[in-house]
This record gives sequence, structure tokens and C-alpha cells, in this order.
Amino acid sequence: MINGLVILDACSNIFNGNTAAAETFMSIVGVLRTIVRVLQVLIPIALIVYGTLDLGKAVIAGDEKKIQEAQKPFVKRIVAAVIVFLVPWIVSFVIGVVGSDDWHNCWDNAQGWGLNTLPRTNSMGDK
Repeated sequence: MINGLVILDACSNIFNGNTAAAETFMSIVGVLRTIVRVLQVLIPIALIVYGTLDLGKAVIAGDEKKIQEAQKPFVKRIVAAVIVFLVPWIVSFVIGVVGSDDWHNCWDNAQGWGLNTLPRTNSMGDK
């Protein structure tokens, strides 16, 4: 738990010492990091699969012109898949260079936080 307190302390610096806001922020960032990781893998796989299917259809048809036409979108999909895969790392690098250490520490350490750590409220609005 000491590590969690250090992380909350780093994030509470962003919120002027408000640890409740920092804890909520860490939970949201943890969920966002999970979503980004899933999309970072699924989108490139889907692009490559669709490109392979289109190219496969053209090869099965046996028409040289269709094969040539199918290669252009396939290459574009491969490039798009690589870009989608690298965008989170590029954004993280830029934020690390431009942002403060508090933001960087908060983002890096939000991995263990997620849906299970979001504050829950009952129907009366109490925590």
C-alpha cells in the first residue's frame, strides 16, 4: 500500500493535495490505459486481416489486374496498422518530454488502477 500512497501523492500534487480527486483521476487513467492497449492490438490485427482477405479474394479470382488493385489498399492498411500501433508510444514520449514529472509519474503508475478502484456511489449519492 505504500507504493499506492506514493502514486496518489504524485497525482495529488496535480490536484493541489486533493487525494480524492487524485484517486478518481488515477482510476479513470487506468481504465483509459486499458482501453488504449486493447485498441492498440485489435485495430492493427483487424486491418491486416481485412487486407489479407481482400488480397486473398483477388488471388483466388486469378485476375492480375485485381491483384494489382488489391495490393495498394493492403499496403495502406499495413502502414495504418503500424501507425495505430505506434501512436500511443509517440504520444507518451511527447507527454514525457513536454509534461511535468507529476503528470508523467501519474500516467506511468496508473496501470494498477481501473474499474475496480473507481469510487462507487449508492442511490442516495453517498460514497
